[in-house]
Amino acid sequence: MQFQTRILASLFVICQLGCGGTSSKPDYLSELTKLQGTVTVDGSPAAGVDVTFTPTEGSTKITRIAMGRTDENGVYTLYSPPGGAGVEMSDYPGVLPGVYKVTFSRFMLQDGTFWNSRTATEGPMNVGAEETVPAALVSPMTTPHEATVEFDDSQVYDFELTTKK
Repeated sequence: MQFQTRILASLFVICQLGCGGTSSKPDYLSELTKLQGTVTVDGSPAAGVDVTFTPTEGSTKITRIAMGRTDENGVYTLYSPPGGAGVEMSDYPGVLPGVYKVTFSRFMLQDGTFWNSRTATEGPMNVGAEETVPAALVSPMTTPHEATVEFDDSQVYDFELTTKK
């Protein structure tokens, strides 16, 4: 009986230590710094633009991208969620300090609304959406936009995008 009690107690301790599931927050959460800004296209606030900060090759320690989406006033806030299903971006506000390439994407549906990567069940091309941001701004390899993020919760990065030649 004493042996069975010890085994059950050991299993209980192991489960308490190792069976935390996904409810624990990642270690990097305390290192995130808040960052927001505004995106304009040809001088007007741009709604529905996905903004992505991708770490540059020269950045040390940074291992994740940060992303946000502009509201109707062109204002975005960055988030750095871990991967996986069911993750709420709002639980991971901010970006890790470092140097980033900044990219932009906005797919417009045929009805004039914007395709939303966070709620869509199909890819943009499958539903007839077209990219409205110039191709050079969509890839971290070709975008001219960079941002150096410091640990400072009052940072603002505004971007003016031009579609007209």
